[in-house]
Amino acid sequence: WASKPIHDTYRQSGSFRAAQVASRQVFASRPTHAFVGFSDTSRIFSAPVTEFVTFTFKRGVSMDAVQPLVKKLQAKLQGTPKFYGSTRAPVLAKPNVGSRRVGMGECEGTLGCCKLGSLKEIIDEVKKIADLWLVHAILTRYNV
Repeated sequence: WASKPIHDTYRQSGSFRAAQVASRQVFASRPTHAFVGFSDTSRIFSAPVTEFVTFTFKRGVSMDAVQPLVKKLQAKLQGTPKFYGSTRAPVLAKPNVGSRRVGMGECEGTLGCCKLGSLKEIIDEVKKIADLWLVHAILTRYNV
């Protein structure tokens, strides 16, 4: 979405209500969503696979604490094959939650990277300060 107000307007439309009705037929649970103000994501979201990571910071920990670890992780990923880039930002209206997107050429590439010694060490450090939720998706562009 170009902005949160545009998103909010869409959520009040008949098109959105129709999409909700249709989606109930295929979703096993009620979907949730969050609004995150990422920088340019065109390359990441055009990747064959997009990794969605949500960080819920432990009590007393802020997004600032994870920045050095994420920078280390980013530097290590730069050298991996089929890396399309990544971006991160706080989730709006949730001060203890951050979000990250990583574009990869294949799901196995992302999972394989996470098992590499130096990357695994960084991820283990992140887990000390935040709970992680991670999924992979193959995205299709949809224009309203």
